[in-house]
Amino acid sequence: MSQLLNFSVPDLHRHRTAAVALLPVVLPAVYVVYLNWTVRCTTTCSSGQLNPSLSATSNNAPNTPRSLPEEVTANPHDWVVCYERVVSRPLSAASLAHKLLGHGRGGDDDDDDDAAAAPSPLLKAYLRTTYKAFSWTPQAFLIRGMLAEPDRRASFAAAHIDGLDFARGDVVDGVYAVTSYERQSKRGVEVIELSLDVPASYRGPPVRGLIMSAIEEEEEEQGAGRVVFVNETWLWRKKDEKPTLLETGVGKWFHSLLAGWLITKGLGGVRK
Repeated sequence: MSQLLNFSVPDLHRHRTAAVALLPVVLPAVYVVYLNWTVRCTTTCSSGQLNPSLSATSNNAPNTPRSLPEEVTANPHDWVVCYERVVSRPLSAASLAHKLLGHGRGGDDDDDDDAAAAPSPLLKAYLRTTYKAFSWTPQAFLIRGMLAEPDRRASFAAAHIDGLDFARGDVVDGVYAVTSYERQSKRGVEVIELSLDVPASYRGPPVRGLIMSAIEEEEEEQGAGRVVFVNETWLWRKKDEKPTLLETGVGKWFHSLLAGWLITKGLGGVRK
């Protein structure tokens, strides 16, 4: 026991210096473990790849997005298409700051209306929160550094994002442009797609993809008045190109962690 306590002043200084040196490694590692636990408790994740017929290899795969380019759908054997779907745990509609689509209204407003121009206040609040959160990530700073167009660089600003209606053509975080929006009020479903749209100044690695965000109300038998928030990432490449982020073990883990974190941030922006 006496030997355990037999430290000289230089020994104590040396151990303290070593402990301080380890902090930049230990603290981020602890945070990643905590973040991974939080994301796993609040979301579920699935991923896969479409076969050449553009049907999913899994029975639980999501629908093919509307914004998938014609060059891909017309020549599916030339492309590799991967997806990742992250879904929040169900939330009570009563806990939300805005009403669900089709709730609190009657008449014709509850009919299907795919042609609607912009998302509901609930979906807009969710999108604004998630894209503002993403704008502060290292990935966003890297993207911003690859762009020269002032309007694209300005699209990372919170004031710009808060002013967006997320109508078709709107751009957020430099490279994401709204390309599709649909709503089905009776089913309580809203789906918006933002495709990667890189400007002429972009000098980063080639990437093709889109982000789909959705609000889906659960069927009554599963739990009336409950809703889930969904983020899907779709990436595609030609078969002779390098694998995308969703095709590697580390890449899939990192991206699912980021997507899950963004959903948790988005939920914070829609709760009362």
